[in-house]
Amino acid sequence: STDEKQRLFDPNADEDNELTAVAFSDGWIATGGSDKNVRLWHPDRSPAGRLVGHHHGGGVLAVAFAPGGGHLVAGAFHA
Repeated sequence: STDEKQRLFDPNADEDNELTAVAFSDGWIATGGSDKNVRLWHPDRSPAGRLVGHHHGGGVLAVAFAPGGGHLVAGAFHA
């Protein structure tokens, strides 16, 4: 374990991306954004913010872990 902080979202890093969805399960954090990407995070593991999905339609609107944390689902806007 390290004392380094991991920033889940840096509002100054990419002005075109907004964090739009967050879910938590057993130490894991899933995020989705207007950049159409779903990322999986764990504060004790590397790499931070591993890309686990990309939606070709629109931005990610929802992320959720199934009970028990074995599956992650995401919903996106498709025009």
